[in-house]
Amino acid sequence: MKKLIVGALFAAFLAGRFSQELDVNAQGGQGLAAVAGIGGGATAGPCDADPTQYSLDTNDDGGVDLSDFVYGLSWFFSGAEAPRVCLGADLAQCRADLIARQNQVAALQMQLTTCQADRTAAQNQVTSLQTQLTTCQADLESVQATLDDCLIGTCPLPKLLPDTGQNLCYNESGNVIACTSATCAGQDGSYETGCANDGSRFDDNSDGTVTDNCTGLMWQQDTGNGGVKLTWCAALEHCDNLVFAGRDDWRLPSVRELRSIVDFGRFSPAIDPVFSTFNLFYWSSTPYSFTTSSSWLVGFGDGDSERSIGTTFNIRAVRTVP
Repeated sequence: MKKLIVGALFAAFLAGRFSQELDVNAQGGQGLAAVAGIGGGATAGPCDADPTQYSLDTNDDGGVDLSDFVYGLSWFFSGAEAPRVCLGADLAQCRADLIARQNQVAALQMQLTTCQADRTAAQNQVTSLQTQLTTCQADLESVQATLDDCLIGTCPLPKLLPDTGQNLCYNESGNVIACTSATCAGQDGSYETGCANDGSRFDDNSDGTVTDNCTGLMWQQDTGNGGVKLTWCAALEHCDNLVFAGRDDWRLPSVRELRSIVDFGRFSPAIDPVFSTFNLFYWSSTPYSFTTSSSWLVGFGDGDSERSIGTTFNIRAVRTVP
């Protein structure tokens, strides 16, 4: 134990001497460069300009431990080779590594920014898909409600060719006969064709319009333009610009559309009583191909169709129900 205490005191004494010697040399203007033996004409290096670049690894064995202290004492007392391990090159490499790490950090920050942008775009896509899903669910619920209505017998009528409304049969003399008769069999009245022409076909919307549940068309209930007749081009323009019953997608009907509301089982007028109609001809939007200066007309006195033979006629606007 006494030997250990004496050895420790001796090492402390040597360390103190070593430290004093370094301080003296530094005060003499030589600093660590002088202690290293490179002052007074020696070639200056990075450690001469900045003595703090010297390493504590004085014996250059790759580590800093007690052997470096012993080497320093040996150099101090015996004149061994001066410890000249300089960190200049290591510091340069360290700085290069630091710059490389900084560049890596900058690159990672750019990647993070890109990732955040991608995340925002993905969130927007998710929001859009959720909106589409909501719309799809609403449509599905609507379809399910329609199916439920069909199951209880209130299914909407399909958009079909309407029935003519003619349910009587006649012989060649014009006398009414039973439609089951073998005479002149196969007449229109013998068959139920298309949508039934009964009270379920037309809906009075109580706003001046009538909806045809067979064709899906909505009509003006009364004669258009207040019953004032128009030329064909004026009729087309009037209907295209018409704003009526809160809607602005009206048009002049084609000849097929206009004939679809003719009731061939009636005359004067030949139309369902839900409509208010003159026993006169009404314009269609269909030109007459044989004489292109004329257009097709439909007469609601007896359901006749004719090409235009005058300059002005009545109108009734129509629109397609979405």
